Amino acid sequence: MQNRIYPDDQMTPWFSLTMSPIRQGQYQLRLNNSRDIVDGRYADGRWQIGQDGFYSPLKLNLSQFEWRGLSFDPKS
Repeated sequence: MQNRIYPDDQMTPWFSLTMSPIRQGQYQLRLNNSRDIVDGRYADGRWQIGQDGFYSPLKLNLSQFEWRGLSFDPKS
């Protein structure tokens, strides 16, 4: 999802980070009910948070964050 903005109607609802996505890939992350959205990546059962194209492990309490992804397969 990086470098492309998708409208809200093409995104899934927000889920707690304690619930893992089915697919690895790029996601949007935010603190619970915050308006500030950051880039995230989920791979090998771990979350990473992105800033300026660099990703680092998410070291905060996962229950404080939410994620959402695309509601469709972008390769279709």
